[in-house]
Amino acid sequence: VDFGGGIYLGGTGAANKLDDYEEGTWFASINSGGGSITTHTSYDKLAYKKIGSVVHVFGYTQASAISSPTGRLSISGLPFAVGTGGSELAQVAATVWLNNSATAVEHPVARAAGTGITIFNYTGTGVTDTVAANFGASTSIYINLTYSV
Repeated sequence: VDFGGGIYLGGTGAANKLDDYEEGTWFASINSGGGSITTHTSYDKLAYKKIGSVVHVFGYTQASAISSPTGRLSISGLPFAVGTGGSELAQVAATVWLNNSATAVEHPVARAAGTGITIFNYTGTGVTDTVAANFGASTSIYINLTYSV
């Protein structure tokens, strides 16, 4: 169905016009604070849907090789930068799951800002940002994130 430049939802005012819908894929890169993590080229493409100013990203990425990763674990390459219009837009939570990590990350939590996602481990009293050391050569990161641009 072609809506010819937009569709009005819930009224005919400019604020009710949906004229921006896009879906596609984006290439994720797994990063560490020190050492290195090589992203598997067969598992580096994730999906996104952008509806107006809201972006949904989802999928998984996997490492193919590591070399003594340390420090912060992050994913870069979000298809659109996270909005910066105030504290409620500048940083948002992401749902992540680390599968097949070298050492268990009991409670992974993540925050998106800019064009990246940083993964932390919630310890019960706070978070640690040294998750990269837990990463193995075939660890997968499953991601589900919704944010505003």
